[in-house]
Amino acid sequence: MKLKDLVRNCQKCPLHKNMLTSPVPPEWSGHPDLMIISSKAINDDNDLMQENITGLDRLRFLTLLKLAEFDNYFLTSVVKCKSNNKYSKEEIATCIEWIYEEYTRLSPKKVILCGKNVNKKM
Repeated sequence: MKLKDLVRNCQKCPLHKNMLTSPVPPEWSGHPDLMIISSKAINDDNDLMQENITGLDRLRFLTLLKLAEFDNYFLTSVVKCKSNNKYSKEEIATCIEWIYEEYTRLSPKKVILCGKNVNKKM
């Protein structure tokens, strides 16, 4: 099964029940050597669009990647589902298993951690 399908079908914790569509899978362009991990909390927009970053933030992000000439990238979120509260340590730990799976499959040359809480979670 493809990585996107595996994430979309994840039921490892109860958070998948909060989703209107499905857990938000990683996104990538080309054969990426760069893995970007975002700590941004998933919301309804992420769920409906099935994108890790949406709206103006997405436009800014993609513009920066283009300016830096990173045409091949892999973008994923620490947690793939939305929560009605703060994420518990158990929920984060469950989703970090996905990060390890993604990293193993991708074998990127570089990893960028984005967000004020991503270092605490990783």
